[in-house]
Amino acid sequence: MKNRTLRGRVAGITALVAAFALTAAACSSPSGSSSAGPGGNASGRAAGEPINIALVYPTSGVWTTQGTNSMNGAKLAINDINVAGGVLGGRKLVAQTADAGNDPQSAASAAKRLIQSSNPSALVGAYLSSYTLTVSTVAEQAKVADITQSFTDELVSRGYKYTFKTTPTASDFSRAAFEYLVGMFKAAGKPLPKVAILASDDASGQQQYKAAAAAAPKAGFDLVLSEQYPANITDTTSLVNRIKSATPDLLLLNGPDLAEIQIIKSLRAQGYTAPIVGLGGAGVMTQNFADALGKNADGTLATVAWNGDLSDKAKDIEQAYLKEYGGTFMPGESGTAYVGVWLAAKAIDKAGSADPQKVADALRTLNVSDGPAAIFPGGTIAFDERGLNEKSFPLMVQYQDGKPVTVWPQNSAKAKPKL
Repeated sequence: MKNRTLRGRVAGITALVAAFALTAAACSSPSGSSSAGPGGNASGRAAGEPINIALVYPTSGVWTTQGTNSMNGAKLAINDINVAGGVLGGRKLVAQTADAGNDPQSAASAAKRLIQSSNPSALVGAYLSSYTLTVSTVAEQAKVADITQSFTDELVSRGYKYTFKTTPTASDFSRAAFEYLVGMFKAAGKPLPKVAILASDDASGQQQYKAAAAAAPKAGFDLVLSEQYPANITDTTSLVNRIKSATPDLLLLNGPDLAEIQIIKSLRAQGYTAPIVGLGGAGVMTQNFADALGKNADGTLATVAWNGDLSDKAKDIEQAYLKEYGGTFMPGESGTAYVGVWLAAKAIDKAGSADPQKVADALRTLNVSDGPAAIFPGGTIAFDERGLNEKSFPLMVQYQDGKPVTVWPQNSAKAKPKL
């Protein structure tokens, strides 16, 4: 990441950093440590030394777009925290990164190596639910908190004590998609459309597919097609033909951006003009998607965990992100990764230590409505006994003039949906 010591030049960032500054003096001892440990304090490091945060994301393979977006958001947060004065009275955070690769076992191996080599205070990752299931197991065994934005319900049903999930579950996303669509079509005075559901075969995709297929008829939708496809699909011809044959009025789609771009390009080229909804965001809400489809992206809807128009603070962060990484909007996974790192910093200060077990203990009792929570749906972040942040809820966004705009629920909306 570039050195941004002059971040105050970005409009609004000075005020943002001041608002997000961590109250280290109140939360830590004068030395920034607690009981003695292997290196003279609980963190195994001398007072004042940098504190490692492990970032594990897929930066290669079919999920590289979302993984890189997440990594960028996490690194931006680390920079902003350090600009604000760091943690524990001035100690800096350092990103220790690993590529999760292209399968769950590669992700687990990367996490294990990174934890062993860098002794992190917390781990943030690994975007894709299939990867996070294995990475969180490694973190559980090492007694290191894994703060994750992944969706799959299984992450909070296994009884793990070191998994902290900031986003709603995959099932909640699917249920919300149909609840929101019912409200949107009712508000527009339009009948409910015939729908098709397609999702990739990764863990989150499977769960969202099952939940959506069950939720659609319960919500009054006529489900004319439901199918899963390989996340690494290269030829979408057969899939597109089945969609056209089913003649849905609305397509709900989940998967990596490369697959979704192929599917939608082919449909649009063949005259399919019906609205498309990205289940859980996934590949629909990436810069690659917006760039590849151009004006054809407009009108596309998606359920997401974060959007850059939620508040003035979120907008300031988005502007800083765009200044650093380019593009026209900050992807949702970048925003949730940003929040994950801020939560790690909050927990370190609350613990008064960089010791990973004490940081995990602090996360279990964390209840914040400022800082990272102020830019998150719900406005408060607290974890229940399962490690789930129950305060958060999905948003429905829609591409309007090339950018995702929050359109539902109504009390969070920044514009009306265009149906």
